[in-house]
Amino acid sequence: MNPITSGHEKLVKTVKKVAKQVGGSHHIVLSHSQDAKKNPLSPDVKLKHLKRAFPDTNITTSSKQSPTILHAASEAHRKGYTHLTVVAGADRVPEYERLLKHYNGKFTDEAGAPVRHGGYKFKSIKVLSTGERKKGISGTDMRNHAQNNDFNSFHQNLSSTMRNNIQH
Repeated sequence: MNPITSGHEKLVKTVKKVAKQVGGSHHIVLSHSQDAKKNPLSPDVKLKHLKRAFPDTNITTSSKQSPTILHAASEAHRKGYTHLTVVAGADRVPEYERLLKHYNGKFTDEAGAPVRHGGYKFKSIKVLSTGERKKGISGTDMRNHAQNNDFNSFHQNLSSTMRNNIQH
């Protein structure tokens, strides 16, 4: 979500809808990564924009201490959640499903040492897709629109809440 796009808006709406359908709560965890090329916004700035774009949404960021989806799953387990449903873009679904299911119930590695992410055990794990990416809407596309001073394409592909609050 660096920057926020209409595709991310679809993700947020799907997460909230799925949480309601399963009788659970929703949580969105943003990556804490930051670099000049792919992630120009700091985690704090990104979080500020996301909370503005999606009010009434539970949003946090990962951290250096808790950087992966496995850490987020472990945190949910520690908080008492017994079922895990993850919603992600289609390109992430196979990886998340494989990783999350592989580590379910594992609190130690082959040598008996605690796993780095803390471990978790859920009764069920589901990974759902929001669909394929649409051309022109990815964070990469949006950064290119900004670098090329293509304000119209950038504006058109923002989340609706952000698009409605920006004058051009």
